[in-house]
Amino acid sequence: GGGENLPNRGINQYDSVGTLTLSSSSASPGDYSEPTALLIDSKVYLYVLADTGNNQGSIMLFISEDNGLSFSSGSEVAAAPDTVPGQLKTPCVSCLGQQCILAATMGEFGAIYLADGPPQGPFLWRSNPIVEATEDYETGGIRSPSVIVEEDAIKLYYAARSGEDSAYSIVGGEVTGGAFERWGPVLSPSTGCLDSSGNAINCWNEGGIFDPEVKLA
Repeated sequence: GGGENLPNRGINQYDSVGTLTLSSSSASPGDYSEPTALLIDSKVYLYVLADTGNNQGSIMLFISEDNGLSFSSGSEVAAAPDTVPGQLKTPCVSCLGQQCILAATMGEFGAIYLADGPPQGPFLWRSNPIVEATEDYETGGIRSPSVIVEEDAIKLYYAARSGEDSAYSIVGGEVTGGAFERWGPVLSPSTGCLDSSGNAINCWNEGGIFDPEVKLA
């Protein structure tokens, strides 16, 4: 895999809908990043990180009723809690009916926090982080959570590394009974790659694997 085979291998090509302009009363158009989208009842729910100028950030929601060609004015659905130092980053949302979970990282080493709410928000943060960097393969930092809500569990995937100079791997686990159980690294960078002649070459993902976004099929 890799190269032109990713990210939509064996399915179809993505069709561009052009450049979108998002607007809200609390952030300027150039201050949005890290989008994540859901399709709910034929509407596109687009959640983005907004730089509101306070070095903390907030999560904005934009809704489209025309397949993503245009979006309504944005509204804030979650703000960074005052009790957590560091910037809010990499939001991801998953819903089961009208019950949704928002996952995002906060703090220097990227602890993952969860918040609860309906698709249109607002989301209320749970008081404590669900994942903190406690394992050897996480001490270099955690980033980019991807959350899946199921009937009896919440599954989480995220990027983690063992040190500042180490490559990121994808770690997985699930929340049951309010506690997070790690499965450990589920996808790691390749090593020992060879070309067709048997000569050593750089593996296409040896620099690290980042930003998982897992969706239910």
